[in-house]
Amino acid sequence: MICKNCGAEVSDNAIFCNNCGTKIEKEIQEAVETAAVAGAAAEEKIEETVAGAAETVQETVQETVNEAGNKIEAEAEKVEEVKTEAEKETEKINEATVAAAAAATAATRSVQETRPTETGYGEGYRQGYQQGYRQAAAQPQQPVRQQPVYQQPQQQVHYVPVQQPQPAQKKLTKNDLPPEFKPIGAWSYFWLGVLYSIPVVGFIFLLVHTFGAKNVNVKSFARSHWIPVLLYAILTLVLIILGLIFGLGAYRSGALQSFLESVRNWLASIPKP
Repeated sequence: MICKNCGAEVSDNAIFCNNCGTKIEKEIQEAVETAAVAGAAAEEKIEETVAGAAETVQETVQETVNEAGNKIEAEAEKVEEVKTEAEKETEKINEATVAAAAAATAATRSVQETRPTETGYGEGYRQGYQQGYRQAAAQPQQPVRQQPVYQQPQQQVHYVPVQQPQPAQKKLTKNDLPPEFKPIGAWSYFWLGVLYSIPVVGFIFLLVHTFGAKNVNVKSFARSHWIPVLLYAILTLVLIILGLIFGLGAYRSGALQSFLESVRNWLASIPKP
């Protein structure tokens, strides 16, 4: 401890300064009180820090627990979905197995039904053998030379499957065709021709049926009306070109001017009323 009066070092247990004699008991008490206040403040800060850290840790733990619970629920839902899909696949496999077994049973039964029956072959052979044996026993025994036995090759029976009768194919009618390919009757063609001959309305219907008719026959019939129009247009264009060519040649040779002059004179010679 240091004396505040002279600055000399004094022991902690001293009441007076050894150098100047100043009483230091009050200073010690003040220092103790200051240290106590500082300790209380530090304890409060420590408690506040510990309480805040505890709350933070508790919140973090709660959040971690909530996230873990959500993840567990999500994984449980995924497991349930996988289990449901596995059950569905198992049901499909069982259905396929039952269907395959039914198909195999039906195929076996069909082969057995189509296999030709051998009626009376074994029974007739046995009866004929017994009858021949009885006749030989009734006749007197004679020395029999041993004849070589020729073994006939065993015949293989080929089973030919019976062909099932095929159902007769149904003859197609116009009712079986889709609407866009159904044929139209003669009266329909007649009334369509009458409709197309109307000056303005017919031209509008002709355009509509040419580009927007759903039935192929109506569309083809409407398009057929444009063929003579196209031919007339081509013929008119050819005549105009020929007229221009001959007119230009006549104009260059002067024949056109003389013709026009003669026409003008003829018109002038007509007496006026």
